[in-house]
Amino acid sequence: MEILSSPILLLPPEILVLILELLHLRDLLSIRQTCRGLSKITYERELWMKMLGEQSSYLPLPRDLLDAYRREDTHLPEHSDAEIESVVTEAEIMSELWTRWRPQSPYKLQRESVGNTLMGVKLFLDRWLLVVYFEGGVYLYDTQPPDPVTSSFSSASTSRLSRRVPILRAARFLDSGLWITHAVSIDLKGQTIFLALSRSAPPHMVQIYKINLAPLASESTSTVYPFHLLKSIPLPLYKVIRCMDPERKLIALSTSGLVEILNWDECQGGSAGDSLNSQTITVNADDQEGLWNGIIAVRFIGEYVLIFRTRSMEVLKYGPGCHSFTNSESPSLKHKFNMTFREVSFSETTTLYHPVSQTQTSELSLFAYDVIQGLFHYVVRVRTSATLEIDADGIYPSLEVILTGVYPLAVSATLSQLYLPLLPAHDTPSGASPAAPANTAYSANFTPSPLPTPLSTHMPARASLRMQSGLDGGARGFLSTQAIGAQGRRGMWIERKRASTLREIQVWGQASPTALASYARTPPSAGAAMAAVEIPRRIVHSLQSFDLRDDITCCAFGELSGVIVLGHRSGDISVLELNGDDS
Repeated sequence: MEILSSPILLLPPEILVLILELLHLRDLLSIRQTCRGLSKITYERELWMKMLGEQSSYLPLPRDLLDAYRREDTHLPEHSDAEIESVVTEAEIMSELWTRWRPQSPYKLQRESVGNTLMGVKLFLDRWLLVVYFEGGVYLYDTQPPDPVTSSFSSASTSRLSRRVPILRAARFLDSGLWITHAVSIDLKGQTIFLALSRSAPPHMVQIYKINLAPLASESTSTVYPFHLLKSIPLPLYKVIRCMDPERKLIALSTSGLVEILNWDECQGGSAGDSLNSQTITVNADDQEGLWNGIIAVRFIGEYVLIFRTRSMEVLKYGPGCHSFTNSESPSLKHKFNMTFREVSFSETTTLYHPVSQTQTSELSLFAYDVIQGLFHYVVRVRTSATLEIDADGIYPSLEVILTGVYPLAVSATLSQLYLPLLPAHDTPSGASPAAPANTAYSANFTPSPLPTPLSTHMPARASLRMQSGLDGGARGFLSTQAIGAQGRRGMWIERKRASTLREIQVWGQASPTALASYARTPPSAGAAMAAVEIPRRIVHSLQSFDLRDDITCCAFGELSGVIVLGHRSGDISVLELNGDDS
């Protein structure tokens, strides 16, 4: 009996690879089950490298692999075919699970002895949870402790579906006094966490600690005091800690109109004013129609410092030999907003070098929150010359601020022109429970989240009349906290509607460029930035309570693991995991 083969198998392997490159991951894995010939082609490294390249533009990926892909050989010779396929498959699964409804209630971590009021929470490397209290209690939890049964977990899917209760690995109880602000960071190798805290009550000071993660990663029990005090810097008056750069050992402090940058290793006599390379930036009051334009955040971007204010943003250069400068003494890059922002969260900064133009571009994403208008997503790019302070054509470094998305909380006539090009998203109704994904390596029943449709299609007639009449509808609710991921690919926030005690946990994930382009009103021209869209979000969980102590005041999440950490007004910490089964 003659066995007939499909004509497609007669094509050369390189042609088959080009055809399979056009398929979605789900379809590619289905083809693997058809016959040996096609199955062999689906293991070609070229296929998975192309998918990895596409995912790197909109999905979070493991930090070490992403850095190697951006800076080294794009073929990643040090990573095996199985590793590349595993990363691509896991990233696709997580893009589905991230926006799924999570029916299980968050579980609360056991409260420790010191700490009642949360200052902040931060999750590093999707594993290390740092919790800081105003009363001086600092705790480090391991959210992915080693499995006591097996020395290593077999796959990422297995670790995702099994609940692992976070373990307290380290604790530090500071001297009595109000520690009012802090900054945390991790080194480039991901081995050490740095923590800086400022004290508001006399004697004013800044203390800087480091935590070595290597010995904590393999231990099965907690180590109570692994915090190492690097520096204790007395201050003449209280200053707010804004950010720190562990690689350069820099810390940024601020008062109402000043930003001070100092190297903590060079503080002579332990005083901030004695630092050899301390620099002071005077923030001039720009003409903002008499409105307050105070400093709310500072970030280091290479040799530049980004100062984010309520109604503007500026980038200035700092470096050795420049001990003090003002906006008029050093050229700054400025951008003014039409909003009044009160809170901002940043992703990490990525820097790419362009060998042809000999320029480098530093980019970061941020969420900026206006309590009336809503949440705004920006991408900030700073382009500089890699060799000169001024480009060869005599142009100073450039600042590009791109509005990519808005989650509006109010309909205002002043924003009508801004909102017109936006695309609204569809919410999951409160209390709804979308079907959980199947407990398999990949769900064949996956249905992508619906993308936005034109605003004019769904705009309520009443809202349209308000916009035409110039009336402001007011905020329909407020966000108690928000956060953007380290890679800027995902974000989350907690919303409470007006006259409601329901806290809705909403998440956002960046859509692929192909999907967004297919829903754009007009195809963007070559090199043109896409128009902003209304941020597509999903309600993944809701908490109902009349007790104000259950309000969520801070949050953090893992972009790769999908775990969400909630900090409550009561000081409690609760963890919301992914829904990994059908129950």
